[in-house]
Amino acid sequence: MVPLAHHVVSYYDLYLDERERCRPAADCDFVLVNLFAAPLGAPMRYSRVTQLFGSLSRRAGLARAITPHMLRHAAGSALAAHGGLDVAQAVLGHASITSTLVYVHPSADRQREAVDRLAGTARPRLTGGRR
Repeated sequence: MVPLAHHVVSYYDLYLDERERCRPAADCDFVLVNLFAAPLGAPMRYSRVTQLFGSLSRRAGLARAITPHMLRHAAGSALAAHGGLDVAQAVLGHASITSTLVYVHPSADRQREAVDRLAGTARPRLTGGRR
């Protein structure tokens, strides 16, 4: 079981509405199926998802195409930042925490916040005298 944000469920509901209009998809029990490209109603393969992301990246005017795996890395970083490595490990489904570390990329903002927090709490040590 993987927890999902409410908006993800809402978007999946919209997808299911669209899916109901595709007769060949009715008998497929996969989460994602081809609705607009052959073979209609068949499970969507990773290569097709990558093509779809490339197309959407071009339509959005991005300099670099976004891939599904990039989203996994972003999710891993966000999960670790907001819930900790153990939460990221559980949601990503990793048996070992070392597998999770590959998906964690600290942002420049988080790094700056950590340094600022450390600087704000660190007390200089005085030598040769009492405080």
